Amino acid sequence: MANFIDWLIGIFGSSSQPSVIGAINWDETINIITPHIKKPSQIYLSDATYSLTSVDELRKFLNADRTNYGKYEAEGHDCDNFSYQLMGYFSKWSYSFCFGIAWSKGHAFNIMIDSNKKLYVIEPQGDAIFTIEEVIKASNLKPLYYPFEMVII
Repeated sequence: MANFIDWLIGIFGSSSQPSVIGAINWDETINIITPHIKKPSQIYLSDATYSLTSVDELRKFLNADRTNYGKYEAEGHDCDNFSYQLMGYFSKWSYSFCFGIAWSKGHAFNIMIDSNKKLYVIEPQGDAIFTIEEVIKASNLKPLYYPFEMVII
């Protein structure tokens, strides 16, 4: 029975709903993302306000989610597919979290603004979480994630 439940979670995503800890409006969201994107016109926000959660809640969600167990296939099930899948699972409840997809020059990944209104990069293929400051400072991370080319939340 446990294997069947794990299989269902793998198909339908995590059942661990993140707690809502705060909110953020459109202007605040734009102001947090704009310094990190080449063209602010490439930020697409679908809502006027978003719910916020904590990084601890994000970690709990990622621990229960199975997106990172997917098989990578170049030009098939690759970085953008992992990012869409994780965003879909994170968006399945009645709250619209400030969680989305971002692209750099050659990679797709997820981003989130947390309850402290800090920007995070999430690698959906391995569940790694980085602050935007860590990405900017780390020579091995910056070329992969920074600057953003496009953001959809």
